Amino acid sequence: MEVVRDADGGRLSYGAALVRHLSNLAVNTVPVFMVAHMTVANLSPKRQGLPDRLVGSKVVMRGR
Repeated sequence: MEVVRDADGGRLSYGAALVRHLSNLAVNTVPVFMVAHMTVANLSPKRQGLPDRLVGSKVVMRGR
């Protein structure tokens, strides 16, 4: 599994990775955000949660 930019599949910048990480912490700490995160992820065609949509990233499976 790897987190990449949604636009071109490149690596995330340090700033984008930091924002994604901090927003993940907020989503997993505050119950209201967790419900919103699960709703957005389930309704999104790409299955992106709030942190991924915030920074424009996606999680992909890379071949071994």
